[in-house]
Amino acid sequence: MRKNYREALLYETIKELVKKKDDSAWNLFQEIGKRADVSKPISEIVPAILETLSLTLEVFTSVYNRFELKFEAYEKHINYTILSEDDELWPKGAEKGDNPVHFLYLCGNSELLSRPRLSVFGQVNPTEKGLDNAKRIVDEMHKTGYSLFCVLEKGIEQKILQESLKTHLPVIVVLASPLHQSNPEALRDIMVQVVNSGSLLLTGFSPCSSVEKWFSIPRNRLFIEISQNLAIPEERDGGPAWMLANLALEMQKPVFIFESSLQDSNNTYAFKFSRTKGVTVIRKKGELKSSLGIEKRRVRKKADNPDQLTLF
Repeated sequence: MRKNYREALLYETIKELVKKKDDSAWNLFQEIGKRADVSKPISEIVPAILETLSLTLEVFTSVYNRFELKFEAYEKHINYTILSEDDELWPKGAEKGDNPVHFLYLCGNSELLSRPRLSVFGQVNPTEKGLDNAKRIVDEMHKTGYSLFCVLEKGIEQKILQESLKTHLPVIVVLASPLHQSNPEALRDIMVQVVNSGSLLLTGFSPCSSVEKWFSIPRNRLFIEISQNLAIPEERDGGPAWMLANLALEMQKPVFIFESSLQDSNNTYAFKFSRTKGVTVIRKKGELKSSLGIEKRRVRKKADNPDQLTLF
């Protein structure tokens, strides 16, 4: 049995039964954990579950059995990992914020979570200068011991992923979908390449989740909660990267923006952030690396590629 499998399946079942956006499902999960060992087979802990949830067996199993089929499909098709808050590799912060996540689903090289990382988020419709800045980030992060950290999205992130794959720079990608689906669908091939190159896909969406357009909102929140910093190669005035920059600064995480953003006099957000404490304006080559405090590092031996991924 895969580690955290039973716990994650039970938690997803409770979420579906409770249907609340707050942390009520997690509180109920923990209450059940006080009465029974939630890592045990479901047949051994049903009494504690029904008593805590005040449900009939029929109502509970109607959801549990349906979700179990979806989890079982993963067991057959995807080489994946389920992380819980108690695991050593758990990225601190995922369990916080407006959309707390208590289980993460990973596919690829999970050891990348133990390395320092540079988070990158930017414009969906970038200019050539924005794309140049994204490539510059990839070039500067080589031989530093850092991984890149981004979401699966068109534009800046797509450029980051393409350049990282081309140059074998490890990257961790946060999804707005479960592991077996792509959101946006057009980037499915990149998802597969990420895993097969020894990098990592990460999501808070379980095998039971569908895909909705609004999933980018909780994805972005998870992304910034577990980021160590934030670099913005380019963003339009009022774009979502500036909201994430605000959150990063509230969490006392450093933010980096590029001088080219200040060349557009209409980008009031860029000018505002350039004068904000905690924000560094990157003006020349090598400045991002030095701002991160990176000196010459020994490059770690590249990990063996995990099993090839087949998305279904």
